[in-house]
Amino acid sequence: MCDFNEYKNKCFVKINIYLISFLCILHYFSGSSIKETDYENIYDAMYSSPLFDFFISNNCGANEYITFHIWEGRKKTTYYIYKNKLHSKTRKVDTSDIIKINGNFFCYKYIPYKELLYNGQIIKNNEECKNDYPKDCGIIDTLKQHLCIKENEKCPLYDVGIGIQNDLEHYIYNEGYSNVYYNNEKYNEANKKIIGKLILNDGQPCYRIDEKLWRKFMYSEVGDFHLECQLEIFDKITDDRYENKGDITYLKLYEDNLPKNTQNLLKKEIKDEKVSLYKREFLGIDKLCNDKYNLLPESNEELNSPQKMAKSCLTVEGILMFVFLVLMYILIILRINGHFQFNKQRDFEYCMTILLLLCMLLIFICIIIQYVALKRMEKLDLTYDCSDDITNEILNKEKENTYNAISSTTTNLVFDIIVLLFNFFTFTVSWCADNYGQDELIFIKF
Repeated sequence: MCDFNEYKNKCFVKINIYLISFLCILHYFSGSSIKETDYENIYDAMYSSPLFDFFISNNCGANEYITFHIWEGRKKTTYYIYKNKLHSKTRKVDTSDIIKINGNFFCYKYIPYKELLYNGQIIKNNEECKNDYPKDCGIIDTLKQHLCIKENEKCPLYDVGIGIQNDLEHYIYNEGYSNVYYNNEKYNEANKKIIGKLILNDGQPCYRIDEKLWRKFMYSEVGDFHLECQLEIFDKITDDRYENKGDITYLKLYEDNLPKNTQNLLKKEIKDEKVSLYKREFLGIDKLCNDKYNLLPESNEELNSPQKMAKSCLTVEGILMFVFLVLMYILIILRINGHFQFNKQRDFEYCMTILLLLCMLLIFICIIIQYVALKRMEKLDLTYDCSDDITNEILNKEKENTYNAISSTTTNLVFDIIVLLFNFFTFTVSWCADNYGQDELIFIKF
């Protein structure tokens, strides 16, 4: 049985320190573990275009061109003197799009897959083209659907590559000094597939389109050295739907696409390392199934917003709780050693109470934020299974991020509420003891 004053000063403080320590660890690591759900694969398929009217040139005019990769730039440190002291400032410079291969753009006319799908130009494998679009261009996606166009129109590109191509009957090769070949109108391969994705990658591409394999040559380059895929689908970590279509050196790419000063820095580090051109068809979308969902980039952004909110809240709460915890330990050490004003019991209790109240205010604010984020995540939880088996599995893996975010937020919310209620009850008991006398209260035995 504890005397009430002893309970308030020792038991209550000790329990709170344990609880806050637990919450500090739980919140920080839970916040760090929350990942945003990313349906970029399916959005990319919807809004990418077949390569209509394809040609290579150093000027695309009014046509679109392919961006093969985004080089994230390099870190540049500037030194300056302020108030007689040397300071430094680091910033990112020379971010560049890799848009030229051997000095040329890959140019095309843009018509998004989604527009073709809802215009009735993409049909099932067992159907025939008819009406306004009688010409069958072949397989366009991973669901084996076909693309139909008008009789007088040209089919989009089927094949392209880097290197020598001797079949000049079916290919156009080496326009200028490009060392690039691509099919002509006579190309008539059986079960021919329309190009839906064309990328540069250092090795067989990953399943996530934003998980690009790219080599890093300088320490100052922004981004990580990333040459291994992370996402595993059906016991594989690379997407074998991509076909290798030739190689080009990093050095040549950087000479064509990066600013001169950055090129000069990289030339000192690059040898003969190569990156490869890969192609695949579109990720298929079943129109009737897709009509059931409101799957838009805006929907993904709306879902990511509460995930970011929960992640930031938990991380910040964990850090601030750690700060409060350190201050509490400092107070305890000062009291034990009899330093400053904390040698008096009352001063110690007053300072400790202020810290605990601030901690409870933080918990209360975070409970509100977590609750709002949780409800928004539950409301915006997206389900999608309108593509091929591999793509659906990729999206299911992303959906696990939503479940994990909801689960982590719920767990942390529950523990926050428990700690807040415990302190509310304890403060209430303490207040009653101070105002009505501890003899009238029921004591808690530890």
